[in-house]
Amino acid sequence: RNFIRAVDVFTGRILWESNFPKVGLKYDTDHHQAGVNSFGSVIAAAKDALYVVNGNRCYLVNPVKGTTMKTFELAPGRTGSQPPAWGFIGIWKDLLIAGGVPVADDSASRRVSIMDRTTGRILWSRDAANAFLHNGIVAGDGKLFLLDAVPFSDDDGRRRTAADRRAGSTLNCLDISSGETVWSLTGTNIFGSRLALSEQDRVLILSARPGDQMRNEIQSRLAAYNADDGTLLWNTSTDLYHSPPIIIGKTVIVQPWARNLLTGEQLNRINPLTGKPAPWTFNRNHGCGTVAGSP
Repeated sequence: RNFIRAVDVFTGRILWESNFPKVGLKYDTDHHQAGVNSFGSVIAAAKDALYVVNGNRCYLVNPVKGTTMKTFELAPGRTGSQPPAWGFIGIWKDLLIAGGVPVADDSASRRVSIMDRTTGRILWSRDAANAFLHNGIVAGDGKLFLLDAVPFSDDDGRRRTAADRRAGSTLNCLDISSGETVWSLTGTNIFGSRLALSEQDRVLILSARPGDQMRNEIQSRLAAYNADDGTLLWNTSTDLYHSPPIIIGKTVIVQPWARNLLTGEQLNRINPLTGKPAPWTFNRNHGCGTVAGSP
């Protein structure tokens, strides 16, 4: 709750510990909430630096010693005189992706800024029409993809329905260096709240955030777009899925099934008992952990 700690991955030996009061406050609860699956993380790591968000500051931390080397702040908004709180932190190459002015439930930010991650200089900023959902912020291939949508519960505390949220959603693709719009899609066809990107094949996956804390999302729909121009590649509605999309090569996996990344075709495997083709599936019992994958 009040510190971050580095440990040896093989032995668990504590390497260093640094105090950051209340840095983990929003995760320190026994309330049944979505946690990082909704808020995102307060830490982003690069080979040469660690970035820790706490309140209205971002701390550049030496990953070897745990000491703070620099402190970054976001620019005040149009009506405020104080730097706003940070809501999202991400890294793409030498750039820092900063979400500021978070909504009440911390699932989205009202503004995104791109910063030089060494100096903290703000290169450009963009305000959302609604809010930039934290799980809908992804970068790659020189582009920044932003899902601008009505958040799950707004600052008035009212929970939004799926219809409310789809009506105002926009999927934006920006040049990450300049902030200029490359392409943009809007309308009820933009659903869900999570993006995943295959840089290799230039495919952007749009999906929901599965979980019992996000019951008002469409969790039976998955869509793929050409990341270069926004062309819809495929769009499918199927049985409910229970994990975020995992892209491995030319396969996208969402529990319990897998599809071809480029065509959306459901994949099969050989059943070891019958020797015949059968749908590629896997299942697990209910749990709070998120499925992850690696090549």
